[in-house]
Amino acid sequence: MAALAGIFPFLEQELQSHRASSATIFAVSLAVEELFTNMVKYSPPGAGTVCISVGSGEGSCHIVMEECGVEPFDPTGAGEVDLPGHLESGRPGGLGLYLVRHLVDDVHFEYRNRCNVITVSKELES
Repeated sequence: MAALAGIFPFLEQELQSHRASSATIFAVSLAVEELFTNMVKYSPPGAGTVCISVGSGEGSCHIVMEECGVEPFDPTGAGEVDLPGHLESGRPGGLGLYLVRHLVDDVHFEYRNRCNVITVSKELES
């Protein structure tokens, strides 16, 4: 979790180099924070390192988060949240992926070669 502090400046610098707006940088950073936290939280102690890369193409930025040497953990597998029902229940938590889905345009999960690979895409706003 200590690495989280270094992720934000990295994302900002990389996304600025792809001409992302401040709104896009904020949305992507918040989504990556939630996904990174879940990757660390649900991985066994001593699990692999989470590698993050940033790219762009076709008017969108793409952030790839990869953690190798772990069992599959698909954060996109959770169904849609009944937000009013969830809020009425008073149950804490459970809204992270809901938030991520509303911050970015696409979240894709893939498990390959014992690696969890999550790709987040967000349209680059001018």
